[in-house]
Amino acid sequence: MGLFRQAIIHLDTNQLLGYEVLLAHPRDTLNLASASGTLLDLDQFILKTAYGMANKEAHLLIFVNVAAESLIARLLPFAPDGIPNNLVLEISERVPMDMNEIREFLKPYRKQGLQIALTDVTTGVKMFNDYAALMPDFLKLHWTDHKDTLRAGVSCARSLNLPLVIGRIETKDQANWALRCGIPYAQGFHYGRMEEVAL
Repeated sequence: MGLFRQAIIHLDTNQLLGYEVLLAHPRDTLNLASASGTLLDLDQFILKTAYGMANKEAHLLIFVNVAAESLIARLLPFAPDGIPNNLVLEISERVPMDMNEIREFLKPYRKQGLQIALTDVTTGVKMFNDYAALMPDFLKLHWTDHKDTLRAGVSCARSLNLPLVIGRIETKDQANWALRCGIPYAQGFHYGRMEEVAL
């Protein structure tokens, strides 16, 4: 298990937008960490590392997943004051959350420039309710062979006028399909292997 970063690129130019900080781990590690009571400590370490990277690489966006448990506990390893405006918290609902309460918790961070990405984008009432609560800066979805699901995500991003990042791009054909759909940003092994983060 270790921390890595994966490039996120502009699809039309292949220029670097930034990185996502990722924990490489065996399947079910997060569920095991949650069951053992160590998930919060692990998440705080990952967030603190991403925060440090954002401070060092101010010209790039640094994306990082935040565990629902950290948000529910109102726990981030940095204060709102002085937060770098290139840090992007990725929020999904692995654990159900009240997005209105999360919005209130994040409000002072948002005022200082913290950005938000809604991940695992779906469609329907719940997606639009989450958007209305959090007002994210990005939407993210993962590549799937079910093209109708991808098209629905693209349509959702357009209707909300939000930039979309598509992940798990592994082939040139997938990259070209995303480009034809007008998706602006992508990440995945097609653009290079993940790089280990020096701690």
